[in-house]
Amino acid sequence: MRQQCTGTILTAISRENFLSLPLPVIEREIQEKIAAQVSESFKLRSESEKLLFNAKKAVEMAIEKSDDVAIKFLEA
Repeated sequence: MRQQCTGTILTAISRENFLSLPLPVIEREIQEKIAAQVSESFKLRSESEKLLFNAKKAVEMAIEKSDDVAIKFLEA
């Protein structure tokens, strides 16, 4: 696609070149596997964000209060 682009700041591609781009035909089974992996990726990202938030909060608690309070927070 880069070979067919023209323009300066915003690149453009002609309609003819765009319509002539080869598109792969992906089997349904492979599409479903990709979709499942993407969904799992979003789930794991959400979980990691929660873990990071809890870790930051625990560190703040340990600094402001005590290690025991932070540990109890993490265990809960």
